[in-house]
Amino acid sequence: MKILFSLLTAVLLPAQLWASVGAAENLGVSPAAPAAALAKPVMQAKTTDGQDKRKPMDKAWIYMVDGDTISYGEKGSAKGTRLQIRIAGIDTPEIKHYSAGKFEDQAFGPEATKAGREIIKAAKKIEYIDLGKDKYGRTLAYIFVDDKSYEVEMIKRGLAWEYISTHGDSGYPEIGKAILDAAAKYPRKDFEFPHNWRAREWAPEKEAAELKADLAKPRIKMDKALIGYDDGDTITYKGETFRFATIDTPEIIHPEDGIMEDQELGREAAAFTEKIFKEAKVLEYMSLGQDKYGRTLAMFFVDGKMAQELIVKAGFAYENVSIFGPSGIPGLARTILAAFRSMPTPAFENPMYWRQDHQIKPKDENAK
Repeated sequence: MKILFSLLTAVLLPAQLWASVGAAENLGVSPAAPAAALAKPVMQAKTTDGQDKRKPMDKAWIYMVDGDTISYGEKGSAKGTRLQIRIAGIDTPEIKHYSAGKFEDQAFGPEATKAGREIIKAAKKIEYIDLGKDKYGRTLAYIFVDDKSYEVEMIKRGLAWEYISTHGDSGYPEIGKAILDAAAKYPRKDFEFPHNWRAREWAPEKEAAELKADLAKPRIKMDKALIGYDDGDTITYKGETFRFATIDTPEIIHPEDGIMEDQELGREAAAFTEKIFKEAKVLEYMSLGQDKYGRTLAMFFVDGKMAQELIVKAGFAYENVSIFGPSGIPGLARTILAAFRSMPTPAFENPMYWRQDHQIKPKDENAK
């Protein structure tokens, strides 16, 4: 038995030693000290492409606000509960954002937004790397679609400026290099660096000038005795129906329009509008043309104050600038947006949504 054990030891120990040496060579350590090297844990090099930091995204929760901004959250969730993501590394041309008081598209802004939405729609897998918050409270992130850089894809389409050279790579040099390489290789469409466009077009000085121009537009004085009062945002004057632009007040019964009940605070809103009109010493309106129902859209002024702003601050109206835009008066529209944001949410449902549930639609005579 001792002889057999000696023979086995003589054969197996050299084989084990060479196996250890081979393993050491595969791990890049010197064969001279295999035992010491193998005793230490093998350290993985820190990745610079973010593979280990990527988090999955639910495509159904993604809404592309524009080419470099995502609103992320469950469908139907309130805006304040959704994650606002600013895509890092690129800057795409701007589009209008009515709710923010930004009423113009930059050249190629709609095209960039459309391209971004197409990329997301076609993706089977979407991931992001969280880079923390920017100064506006948005989450900065690199986005990956089917393991490809979204940022690079937008640059390839000529619809993004690279942002790495001015803002850095956030600790991911491989991602930053890929973006820079793409920017150097692929031609960009003819649009201004969005940062410079924003600095000019969204400048407070320009917005102040637009407000001044709006306030200087002609107004027509009204005879209060000729006004007929309907609801909080509708009156008649000299046989013409006027709809208050930029706001929406709660509804009251209008059987002819399919509204068979009062909305909460509808009567109170109507009474408030009638009160401020009747108490005004000088009543004026600024005509903005007609809506699709043939009503005259107008801004109203009571003793020099904007009636719509007074109604909003009294809690009797939602703004609808974010839906319909500025109606040709960007400065006044921003004033209404600011007034609405300064107030608590009104104590009644947005009339636009209330009508969807309560207004009876006329029957289609051609329907079977």
